This record gives sequence, structure tokens and C-alpha cells, in this order.
Amino acid sequence: MTELPPDWRAQVVRALVQGETPSPTLLDPHACLPPARQLQIYRGQIRARFLGSLRRQLPGLAALEGEAFAPLCEAFLHDHPPRHASLYHLHDALPDWLAARGATRDTLEVVALDRAVGKASRAATPGPLPPLRPDSTLALAPSVTLLHLHRPWHDWRRQVLQSASPPTPPLNEVWIAVYQRGEGPKDQALDPREAALLQTFARPTVLAEALATVPPQVEAAEITTWFERFAARGWLAYRGG
Repeated sequence: MTELPPDWRAQVVRALVQGETPSPTLLDPHACLPPARQLQIYRGQIRARFLGSLRRQLPGLAALEGEAFAPLCEAFLHDHPPRHASLYHLHDALPDWLAARGATRDTLEVVALDRAVGKASRAATPGPLPPLRPDSTLALAPSVTLLHLHRPWHDWRRQVLQSASPPTPPLNEVWIAVYQRGEGPKDQALDPREAALLQTFARPTVLAEALATVPPQVEAAEITTWFERFAARGWLAYRGG
């Protein structure tokens, strides 16, 4: 039996993901197919699996990029080969990689929306909030992502998922919350003032301190309505106090 080189596992990963040529002793020269053809088949299988996963997880980006989606993903995976066993982490470095390549704001917003929906789909439905006091500490629930979009990409993405080919939506700024509520990922458009208040809970924050950031012209009844929505939809998690 041919002895494998000490770094054979790393060579396999580099050969399959990055296209490097491994040591001649790594592949069986007596197999039905020559080593180069063996590698080509394995690479094709890995490529199809990765691209299929990215297409399922990033349907908005796939629709926005069209035929350029596959080459874009292959370039990204070449620069950032997977380092996690879960395919859910394939695109962890994608936003920064796209930004470094000068991607448009539209592209970055669609990717952020795709990733927010994916995060919400994998998160547990949050439990109810206890009665709150001014010294209660709250934070955004793990399933929640706040997004500031310059086009209503959330409406556009819904049409994409229905196998439509919608045109690029017009410019129309909107804040949305993407969240999990038991039936699957959801999104909700927000009043900008409501979004600003919710944004204060991006890190654990005492309720009284968060309320102090609300402009004085906002009426108490509006704030009460916002918190009723936050609680009903599980956007906040209790952190003590």
C-alpha cells in the first residue's frame, strides 16, 4: 500500500476546493480513471454542492446577478474556501468580500436581506417577555435583523421566490425588521423613529436608557404601540433587571 503524505487531508481540501494539484501518491494510479480525471469529477461534485447551497441560501443575489451568479460564487469560494462543516457558513465572508470588490449598494443590501432571512429561518421562536420595569435590560432577539434598505428589496424578493422576474424596484427608503415567528421568516416595515428605538437594543440596554433616546415630540401612546409590537413579535429578549 502506498503511504500517504502527512498533509494528505489538507491536500485533498486544496485540490477539491481551490484546484491545486496534489501529490502523485495521493490518488490511486491503478483506478479505472487517471488521477486527473478523478480530481475533475470530485471537483465538479464539490462545485455543484457549494453553488447549489449558495443559490438556495441567496435567492435574491442569484436573481439580481443572473448568469453572473455562478462565476461570482466561484471567485468568492476560491478566495474564501469553506472552513466550517455547515454549509450555512459558506457565505459568512461574502459581504466584506463584495464590499472590497466595489459591489453596488443594491447588491450589498440584497445579500444582507438574504442572510437575514436565513438567520431568522434557523432561529428558535423567542419566548414571551416578562413584565418590564425601567431598569430591565433588553436586547434584540437572536432571530432579529434590522435593515435600512434604499429600495423595497423585501417585496421584490418575495416575488423572486414566487418564480417571478420582477424589475428592479424604485428608490424608496425603508427600515424593516426580519424575524422568526414560528411559521417561518417574516419581515415588517418600520417607522424610522421606531427603527431607531429598536436599534438601541442591538446590544443589551437598560429600558430607561433606550427610552431616553426617543425624540421628545414622539407621544407616549406611539411608544406604547411600538413596544406592544416588539413584544408580540418577539423582537426583544430579556437580559435581566
